[in-house]
Amino acid sequence: MKRFNDSKIMLLLVALVVALMLTAGSAKADFTFGTPTNLGPVVNSSAADQTLNISADGLSLYFSSDRPGGYGSLDLYVATRESTDDDWGPVVNLGPTVNTPSLEGHGCISADGLTLYFCSNRPGGFGSYDLWVTTRATKADKWGTPVNLGPNVNSSTYAMESSISPDGLTLWFESGRPGGLGGGDVWMTTRPTISDPWGPPVNLGPPVNSAFDDGDPSISDDGRILFFTSGRPGGYGNYDLWVSKRKTTDDQWGTTVNLGRSVNQTSNDLGANISADGRTLYFNSNRPGGYGSYDIWQAPIIPVVDFNGDEKVDLKDFSKLAQYWGQNESSVDIAPPIGDGTVDFQDLAVFAEYWLKELGQAWGPTPADGATNQPKSMLSWLAGETAVAHDVYFGTDQTAVTDATWESDEYIDQVAEVVETPVDIRPYTIKALTLQQPATAYYWRIDELEDGTTIKGDVWRFTTAPLKAHSPNPANGEILVDPNTLLNWGAGFNAKTTGGHRVFFGTDYNVVLNATTSTIEYKGTQNGTTYDPSPGGTLALNTMYYWRIDEVNKDNTVTKGDVWMFKTIFNITITNPNLIGWWKLDEGQGTMR
Repeated sequence: MKRFNDSKIMLLLVALVVALMLTAGSAKADFTFGTPTNLGPVVNSSAADQTLNISADGLSLYFSSDRPGGYGSLDLYVATRESTDDDWGPVVNLGPTVNTPSLEGHGCISADGLTLYFCSNRPGGFGSYDLWVTTRATKADKWGTPVNLGPNVNSSTYAMESSISPDGLTLWFESGRPGGLGGGDVWMTTRPTISDPWGPPVNLGPPVNSAFDDGDPSISDDGRILFFTSGRPGGYGNYDLWVSKRKTTDDQWGTTVNLGRSVNQTSNDLGANISADGRTLYFNSNRPGGYGSYDIWQAPIIPVVDFNGDEKVDLKDFSKLAQYWGQNESSVDIAPPIGDGTVDFQDLAVFAEYWLKELGQAWGPTPADGATNQPKSMLSWLAGETAVAHDVYFGTDQTAVTDATWESDEYIDQVAEVVETPVDIRPYTIKALTLQQPATAYYWRIDELEDGTTIKGDVWRFTTAPLKAHSPNPANGEILVDPNTLLNWGAGFNAKTTGGHRVFFGTDYNVVLNATTSTIEYKGTQNGTTYDPSPGGTLALNTMYYWRIDEVNKDNTVTKGDVWMFKTIFNITITNPNLIGWWKLDEGQGTMR
């Protein structure tokens, strides 16, 4: 048996670069996103965990949360890890120097990790929410006393959600100050050196800003790609993630593009943040499958290397890359996935990685790599182009699966290649179904077999769901819930796909706890994981509601669920004729109540 020799192929590609400096039409390179995965219960909680920012080295994650144990209504926290391959460690509150009895959120860490920008409504500001900054001498030191960014940046309205350039000389942020186009706009301020004060902010203008709420800016390290949140039409939910690009930092921002259904859903998806290597998009969402009202999610950024759009990655695509070698050509600038302004060996390495996968390595796993709370799942994947069979390795030990051979216990199946039909069929194995248990982390690997060749696959990971229904939305204990809310939850590990969820709902905890299918609290059986508790109407205001989901399993046993609770928003009587409404901070966007 033999493997592809990646280094030899790279040498071949380098030689082809020299040989293929030929004329070719230009196509627009782009990137897409893999399946978003939840960061899990170490980072996320039953509260709202949101407004995140990842450090330049990828080892510290700053975010805000209203979880118990803080100093105010919303505090800043940090989670760390030893390497980018490790899981996140326990979450730590930044302490009383940074956090106060007021609200602190939207942390943004500098490239050197020594300066942290954030917003707060603490006393001493200029508006309802101001931008503040705290510094430290080294990463081992504690954060110093925060300082307000002053009246150039802050105004009588609000300023929040900042993104700082790597050199510390440009700050993007959201503000509702006069001179904008909508309820909230993205603004930019600069300074000559880090010792100088910030200059007057400049509105980014259209197409980034619109007549709707636009904010949560996150700038790429080279300043050419801007991710942001918007409530403009054309999205999938109330707030979606969008992106705008420019060829150089001297150019105007280009047309805004929605990140698409792979990231945005009918939920609120906001607060995008890009890892420094450009390979991962972090964001906040209240989609089903989380642990609280808002969770932190991540999605891999995947470059589109099919430059000519013929649904193949081959020499035709490579010739386009070679044509623009050493130039600033966005159509083939794919390294990191969002591009760096120059077509060079980094782009060649990325192209080779994806070309090799198309040639031979298994890819596109389902469940997605890193997926959490998965029901009992059949494993499937996208086959390498020349594979004739697939060896399947599966187990609970990552090292054992990585090192396994066909003589190991982790070897569970060999799948013959599916004969091509007018519709592609993914190879799959059902043998892993019998081995899966609830609330367990599993690792699996697919080796592709050709004539005399084995192409070893990557090791993928997913975690199974508990037997009980989980991840309620509204979150357990949430208050100020919209009376028009829908109930969402994550399906139990072995729940039926048809008629698998029994819904119980009422206003008395003990009654809902002890309810049966014969009591009035039983609201029927659902096929999906969504239930409307007030069809054709709304829930009562200022009322505590209790609900429970019992899972009907595939063997017809029933797993009784926990009782969750939430309280609807109270009725607000407006007696001042000049008061038109109440402003509720809603993950940086705001909702009129």
